[in-house]
Amino acid sequence: MNIATRISLILISSTLLCYGYGEAAERGSALHEARDGQKEQSAKNQREQIKKVPGSRKLFAVDMPLFPLWETVSIDRIMNGAISAGPAVHPWSEVSSFGGWPVPRLNFSTDNTFFRTEGGVMKNAGGGHERNAGQINMAFDGSVWYALLGVDALFSQEKVSSAISGINFNADFRRRSYGGKGWVGIKIGSFADDYIAVRYAQGWIGTEGDSQFVVPDVDGIEWQPLYLEEFQTRAVILDGQVRLSRLSQNVRAEKVVYKRVKRSTDPLVFGENYLGDFTVRSETELIPLKKHDLIRMVLAGTKDFGGNNKLLFQNDYSAVRILLRIAFK
Repeated sequence: MNIATRISLILISSTLLCYGYGEAAERGSALHEARDGQKEQSAKNQREQIKKVPGSRKLFAVDMPLFPLWETVSIDRIMNGAISAGPAVHPWSEVSSFGGWPVPRLNFSTDNTFFRTEGGVMKNAGGGHERNAGQINMAFDGSVWYALLGVDALFSQEKVSSAISGINFNADFRRRSYGGKGWVGIKIGSFADDYIAVRYAQGWIGTEGDSQFVVPDVDGIEWQPLYLEEFQTRAVILDGQVRLSRLSQNVRAEKVVYKRVKRSTDPLVFGENYLGDFTVRSETELIPLKKHDLIRMVLAGTKDFGGNNKLLFQNDYSAVRILLRIAFK
């Protein structure tokens, strides 16, 4: 084999070898790009799955009532000094417009925890009697698997100026209430999404009322006790929630029985020994703009099927309320 032939074979072999390396490189690059695409898709799928993992959802919301209507004890009952008798004497309740500072409500929920607190100061000057009230309510739920534990607490106070009028004197009235309960139950679902829960609760609540005579040119008159009542409480609570993209519905039904610690000898004077409430509350949340879900509206309804005895302790929601909700996810 001559030199020219050898050189030709070397050139042909080099060309084929370079072509083979180039094709392998292209295949390797394509394989590398495919692997990168698979990694990106896998990471995207993992991120989507993380959003669905229990315990990862959170919601914090601030609710502000737009109308200051509250259901409270009738001013006539306070003027007559018969508030402790409860609904045994009529009239018992009335709807009043309370101004002053708003009464906001804070809500925080995850899949397995729920916390709510609501409170503020209210003022009403209708009917010639100034009523100043303040109250706070707190509730906490925590669940592990299907087991549910929780507690709630309340404190309220109200002062009514010139509640009782007489010759050359007036008398102011004030009342305070405090108590709470704990419960066990079962929960299925997520507090931040869809769920249903049932609870059995026991607790205690007390309320007391005082009066103070207001005599012209006389200072330092002490408050005189009018009543002091204590109750043991038992309750069954059922509530649930369904949440869609722009709408959610929450319904809560609560049956409460109050057992007076110190027995009443005259129901018309001291009230019944056993009192009961059955209340259903419904809240519908609307999201006007899906892409801007920070601002929401809440339509709340309350229906009492019992004696509305809870007004003995604090003011309650009116039948219909509209709240502005600011929600953070």
